[in-house]
Amino acid sequence: TFTDLQPLQSYNYYRLKQVDFDEKYIYGKTVLVRFDKQGTFFISNIYPVPATTDLHVSVESGINNSGTLLVFDMNGKIVKRSAIVLHKGSNIFNVAVKELTKGMYVLKICGDYNGIVAERWLKE
Repeated sequence: TFTDLQPLQSYNYYRLKQVDFDEKYIYGKTVLVRFDKQGTFFISNIYPVPATTDLHVSVESGINNSGTLLVFDMNGKIVKRSAIVLHKGSNIFNVAVKELTKGMYVLKICGDYNGIVAERWLKE
């Protein structure tokens, strides 16, 4: 267990190092955690990546908010749009992606009261 007692007020990258009894080690994947000012929101996780049928989006919000979840293809065309409600704290949104073709996409969340966040992800 590790707790970062002084995270930066923006992007923070973390990864685990697992050390065996014989002192051999491996590194886990690097994970991005974003800490924002009170009252804003951020995407804390997108999984699974690559996605095949559904994409799960975890969002942390400092306030109750509403907004729009958008999925763009790499040409900038909106391929999915849905209205969302962000509750203060943890939120999980499921996005059906089965009908999308394979490739890279950008997920963007626009809050009605504040903020815009975006993350890239892969559809397989």
